[in-house]
Amino acid sequence: VNANPTPTISGTLSFCSGGSTSLDAGSYAGYNWSTGATTQTISVNTAGTFTVTVTDASGCTGSASVTTTVNALPTPSISGTLSFCSGSSTTLDAGVYSGYSWSTGATTQSISVNTAGTFTVTVTDANGCTGSASVTTTVNALPTPSISGTLAFCAGSSTTLDAGSYSGYSWSTGATTQSISVNTAGTFTVTVTDANGCTGSASVTTTVNALPTPSISGT
Repeated sequence: VNANPTPTISGTLSFCSGGSTSLDAGSYAGYNWSTGATTQTISVNTAGTFTVTVTDASGCTGSASVTTTVNALPTPSISGTLSFCSGSSTTLDAGVYSGYSWSTGATTQSISVNTAGTFTVTVTDANGCTGSASVTTTVNALPTPSISGTLAFCAGSSTTLDAGSYSGYSWSTGATTQSISVNTAGTFTVTVTDANGCTGSASVTTTVNALPTPSISGT
């Protein structure tokens, strides 16, 4: 009496979406897979249970089954401030995964960037599956305010200094308005903030001219 064969199916049973695996029933005289294949090995790209019945040299048969799993690809999302001011930087974070490969060459979860451009990361999850995401950063130019106004004026009078139209103002006098009135000589500085939150400064120096002191002469 010949014993029935006891086949074992080998192969990677868990694979990434879009990939496939090869299932091998071992060396026998004949094969009949649940897919209809009659070869020693089959390639599968779906999740499911696959059964093979093998026939040995004595004509005896035996069966084995395995179940495959298809793992979804990760879908990373890059977080971070994508628009920032010239001279500063932003941090881009790809989220928590097993591995990272950025277009910059970095292999960390997050990167610091100080330029405008498109940044891509490919992440690898615990199943060895990969997914990618990209973001584009913008660098906003700093505002360049110019203070207008009469810088030389007569003692006893004043002048108005105007910083132009911006979202916010901080003068060296403590004022937070677009324009200030000054009646002294000195240097006045303003730091403005634009709609992007970027800042820039300008300064002017005022001069106070003494009043003439006429002298009336005569006999």
